Amino acid sequence: MSTDYTFTDTHIHLDLIPDPASFLPKLRDEGICRFIVPDINFNLCDWQCSEQDVFCCWGCHPAYTSSSWRDSEDPVAVGECGLEPAGSADKEHHQESLLEQQIEIARTSSLPLLIHSIRRDDRILHMLKSCSYSGTGIIHGFSGNFLMAKRWLDAGFYLGIGTLILNKNANRLRGALIYAGADHIVLETDAPVFRGSRPSDLLSVAEQCQEYLGISREKISSVTENNVSKIFKKAVR
Repeated sequence: MSTDYTFTDTHIHLDLIPDPASFLPKLRDEGICRFIVPDINFNLCDWQCSEQDVFCCWGCHPAYTSSSWRDSEDPVAVGECGLEPAGSADKEHHQESLLEQQIEIARTSSLPLLIHSIRRDDRILHMLKSCSYSGTGIIHGFSGNFLMAKRWLDAGFYLGIGTLILNKNANRLRGALIYAGADHIVLETDAPVFRGSRPSDLLSVAEQCQEYLGISREKISSVTENNVSKIFKKAVR
C-alpha cells in the first residue's frame, strides 16, 4: 500500500458490481482497504467473495419487502433495513413489520444495524426505542440537519457520510457533519447505486470531510477507522 492512511467504505454494493476482485487491489493501493457490503433482499447468503477485507451483512431494503426470507451465516450487521415512502397503508405496515423483525434479530444477536431512511427518521427512531434496541449502527446516507443528527447520535448511531457531501449545495449536511465531528461519522459511497457513485469516490468524501472539519487526512482516517471498529467490534479487523 502506497499511503500512510486507510479507509473503510461502510456501504458499498460490491455484489452489484461485475468482477469486484479486479479493481480491489487498486483501491487498496489508494488506501481504501475494507468494504462493508449491505444486503438488500436476503441475497448475500448466496453471494461469495473470497476477499478477506470484504464483510457481508444480512437484511432487506424497504424497496424489496416482497423478498423471500432467508437466513445468512455470520453477518457483521443487519441491514440495510429501514423505511421509505410506500404509497399505501398496507405497504407501510409491511415495511414496518419487516423492520421490526430485523431490529429484533440485531438486538438478540448483538449486531449493529445499517439503517436506510427516506423521510422516515422519526418513525424509525420511535421503533428502535419501542423495540428496546440499545446497540449501535449507522444511519446510511445521512442527509438531515444538525437537529436530526443529534437525535441519531443520542440513539447511539453514527452518521454515514457519502457522496452527497460533494454537492456544493449540501449546506444542511455540512452543518450536521460539523456538529457531529469526526468521532461520530463513518464514510461510504453506496456505489454503484447512488447517483453513479464509484468506489474510488470514498477518497473525495474523506477529503471533503477533513476540509469541513479542519483536520488532516491522517486524522480523518484514524478516527473513522476507530469508529468502524467500535461499530462492528471483533467482526471487522
